[in-house]
Amino acid sequence: RELMERAGHALPDSDFGEYWAMLRWPHSLGQRMEDTQLRLREHRNRFQVELRDDIEQLSEKLVKLGAAVEEFSTFSDDTLADRYYAQVKKIQDSIRAYREAGKKFNSREEIFGMPQTQWSALTDAEKAFEPYEKLWTVAFQYYQEYPRWHEGLFQQLDPESIEAMVVGWVKTLQPLTRVFAALHGPLEVVKQLLTKVEQFKPQLPLIVALRNPGLRERHWKRISTVVGRAIRLTDELTLNQLLGLHLGRHIGALQGIAEMATQEYGLEKALERMQAEWRTVQFALVPANNSYLIRGAEDITELLNDHLLKCQTMLHSPVVQAVESQLRQWEQKLQRVSAVVEEILRVQRLLGWLQPVFTTGPGAD
Repeated sequence: RELMERAGHALPDSDFGEYWAMLRWPHSLGQRMEDTQLRLREHRNRFQVELRDDIEQLSEKLVKLGAAVEEFSTFSDDTLADRYYAQVKKIQDSIRAYREAGKKFNSREEIFGMPQTQWSALTDAEKAFEPYEKLWTVAFQYYQEYPRWHEGLFQQLDPESIEAMVVGWVKTLQPLTRVFAALHGPLEVVKQLLTKVEQFKPQLPLIVALRNPGLRERHWKRISTVVGRAIRLTDELTLNQLLGLHLGRHIGALQGIAEMATQEYGLEKALERMQAEWRTVQFALVPANNSYLIRGAEDITELLNDHLLKCQTMLHSPVVQAVESQLRQWEQKLQRVSAVVEEILRVQRLLGWLQPVFTTGPGAD
């Protein structure tokens, strides 16, 4: 600094401070690296302690989870299904949460190079919980659906979904009789539910027959004749009311009426599909000598012939009487359209043959 001042170049104090700071930087950098390494070791040790605490807490929770699952072995009252199902949902949530926590802790163990915790207690709890989960899920569903099926509006019942649910219940419950063979309480619940489901199964044919979408007023009149009293599908009708009329005694006749209704319904829908198909059909017209010609009539002709053939087939059905009037009217329309299209195409062919006569002048030779 004195040398610079003698040369007439005085250094500001700030520049001089920066110079000495630069000289000290290698030493400062080394010190900072040591401080950083120390803080990293402190943080690492703290995180590892926290991780061990978290793992220990989760292990304690898994012990409690196992005890909660074990408690299900004492449940034997299927009428408390809603209460037990609430506990099932709670345990399901806990298992999901513990499984996610376990994965998170394992990933941190991997980062720190620590041995991986296996969570065998969670795996064991899940395996032990599975049959109880199935049992009380079925019990809850049964007590939810049974009143709705019997006391709810009959016209809102879906026979396919009901049948699928009943079959699924039986498929779930039957193996549980072996799983719970040594557990009196759960085994009794399984047997009670199987008995109740089996008692309901004979009602399925009646539901399927009377919830047939093809049933019309005429069919209900036949049903009334069979059972000997007036029966109508009203907004107030329930399955319990139908069972009170002992309709099961006439299930064979009712199924016969329902089968006929299904066939008639098939004819109705086939007619509706044919009519709907024509709503999008259009004739392609092209200008020709101050007039128009039809193009692409082959597809329309093919569709006409196909539908006329379908009409003939449907008219020979043994249950055609229900839609015979509408079907014959539709057939007549198709025949008229077919005749008109055929005549138009005939005229177009004649015009094509005569076109040279009309377009060739007297002086063309």
